Amino acid sequence: MAGERTGQGPGYIPAIDGLRAIAVTSVILFHLWPWALPGGFTGVDIFFVISGFVVTGSLLGREFASFRQLTAWFYARRLMRIMPALIAMLLATLLAAQLFIPDAWLSNSLAQVARFAFFGLSNIVLATDTDSYFGPQAAYNPFTHSWSLGVEEQFYLFFPFILWWHHQLQAGAKAVRLVAILSGLSLLLCAVLALFANKFAFYLIFPRFWELGAGMLLCLTRARWQPWAAGKAWLAPLGALAIAAGFALPEGPFFPFPGALLPVAGTALVIMAILGGTAPRALGGRPMVAVGLLSYSLYLWHWPVFVLFRWTIGLHMLKLQLAALAIAVTLAILSYFLVEKPLRASRRLDGWLRILSVLDPALWGLDSHRAVSPDPVVFRRRGVVVGGDTPHYESAQGGVSNAGHRGHRNCPIDRWHDQ
Repeated sequence: MAGERTGQGPGYIPAIDGLRAIAVTSVILFHLWPWALPGGFTGVDIFFVISGFVVTGSLLGREFASFRQLTAWFYARRLMRIMPALIAMLLATLLAAQLFIPDAWLSNSLAQVARFAFFGLSNIVLATDTDSYFGPQAAYNPFTHSWSLGVEEQFYLFFPFILWWHHQLQAGAKAVRLVAILSGLSLLLCAVLALFANKFAFYLIFPRFWELGAGMLLCLTRARWQPWAAGKAWLAPLGALAIAAGFALPEGPFFPFPGALLPVAGTALVIMAILGGTAPRALGGRPMVAVGLLSYSLYLWHWPVFVLFRWTIGLHMLKLQLAALAIAVTLAILSYFLVEKPLRASRRLDGWLRILSVLDPALWGLDSHRAVSPDPVVFRRRGVVVGGDTPHYESAQGGVSNAGHRGHRNCPIDRWHDQ
């Protein structure tokens, strides 16, 4: 059947959810108390690396009869993991904005950003029609945070093509080189735009692809570096130091280049430590994992709540800040348990998605014999299955448990983020 695994993956990795917890906490702290964590916005860069790693692992090792079957399977799951909670947030925020946000210069881009957020394009509007991410218009727009979701959704548009090319290149140095070249070109573009058009470097997918590409490269080359990482106790401290340095750097002209190099490199090192078994146990502990599981909903809901407070009763006093934080966490918990989790656990939905992915070649008008190709596509790397729906944002994110391989519906990871 389309999308079935042909081998065992690493299973659910709690520590990656712990890493996701660090990312979302840093973003929230920056938005609420920027003086306490001046570079907390780099949590989004951590999310990007995790997403590239996890989403790549979600496809490697699965079997598909055709490229169209692969894309149908992939997009069906991505839409069902991302869109329900996103749409719930967008609709609720639109209603609240109509009630509480007046027409003013600070809100003149609100409606357009909201419309494009439904289609994963808000980052383009923000790059062309507003001030910077750190400017007043962005601070008073309850949809500004959707820019990172737009980057990820645009990444998903061409991600299956990259994986298909990986297969066509027969997995090896050429396959890794392809992703490395694309990531290198993206980094170069980021460096150039950071000098001449910083908003474009910040918001757009092409100058940001290298961050997701870093996660992809980690996954595609995992069989090479994981044995080496097993004995390197310095990986996690060095990675944590790089991430902390990113948190300490304030906003400025050096972001996203070269500033984003710190959180990206740090996250890559921590992921290597996690897979090598040398990461701190606390990263996979229950408190960290609990926050990590809520990370998508926390990211979705915290910003609209903070912005609505700014427009109404203010966000300048500690009691108001704590009230806004409590409301955001409550909405995130409700979103997770009433929207995210029920859909992921739905056997009926999972069955329909499987049927649609199998029928996809016929829906595209292909001959019936091509729908059951005798030469199925198996995304492998040197016989080692890498990741799965199990590692988050499918796993963007210890120990390692294989529980996630008992069925897709039991997997607590396929979630963000893949931001």
